[in-house]
Amino acid sequence: MTNYIFLSLLGAFLYSLAGISGKLATKHQVKDLGALIFWLAFSALPLVPILFILSGHIQNPLHSIFPLTLFIVVTAIATYLMWKALYTMEITVFQPLFSAQTIFVAILAYFILHERFSINIYTSLLLAVIGGVLISYSEGTKFKAFFNKGSALMLAVIILFAVSDILVKLNLITGLDPWNFKAWSIVGLFIVFSPVYVASRKQLTASVKQVLPLAANNLFAISAQVAVYNAFKQNVTISQALAMFGGVFTLVIVTAISRFYPKWLEQHSLKVYLVRFVGCVLMLLASVLIVVQNK
Repeated sequence: MTNYIFLSLLGAFLYSLAGISGKLATKHQVKDLGALIFWLAFSALPLVPILFILSGHIQNPLHSIFPLTLFIVVTAIATYLMWKALYTMEITVFQPLFSAQTIFVAILAYFILHERFSINIYTSLLLAVIGGVLISYSEGTKFKAFFNKGSALMLAVIILFAVSDILVKLNLITGLDPWNFKAWSIVGLFIVFSPVYVASRKQLTASVKQVLPLAANNLFAISAQVAVYNAFKQNVTISQALAMFGGVFTLVIVTAISRFYPKWLEQHSLKVYLVRFVGCVLMLLASVLIVVQNK
């Protein structure tokens, strides 16, 4: 299997674990969004020296200051809006919606990075997005239900993260390796989010229950990002599309566990999970088509 395909799918699985741990935090542990954002940024800092060690050296971020700063600002806004949405959405709906990010990344990569693929590739990406919509199905879902405030918020999040994916590639082009890029972006995001401490300091309870799921979210998410960033060195469009299959892993994991622990995250009827399973099949079919066409 091509290296970037393996890295992208590994990132997808780790994104799934990050999403599940994040939902556990919002549902059971951290009720204040400001406190969550602060602990999220703070608990990521211990990973910075580890990333530098894995890189083997510390690169000067000033050489990439403009794309790095732009990435941090865009990611900070997207992160805040994403967690705001996660407080009200089910994880098996929230995460698969990110498959729509693939369309925006493909468009931006076409015009900015000049990445070109066959019409079959773009058809496969569209198939993946359709699968993502089916995965969002719930009891009583109607077509008009996709056009609400929550959907608008997620659309903004998806577009912002699509822009951030393009900015990742631009940072890697300037010379930062994936380890250094992620390390410096963690530092930058902590600086951007540090004023949240003032607004939410009364809700900042430094308990293991509050911080542990966010630390786990950081571990999974940052590991996923580094894997995907390494895949981005070969291409962005296909790697990003495969990385969005975290929604498939999330559906399988949550569906299995909900049979035994219905109050853990969520529980739905068999019909709902069958429709979502069809969405999974479409997304998996799309991934197979992408892999076959790029051997």
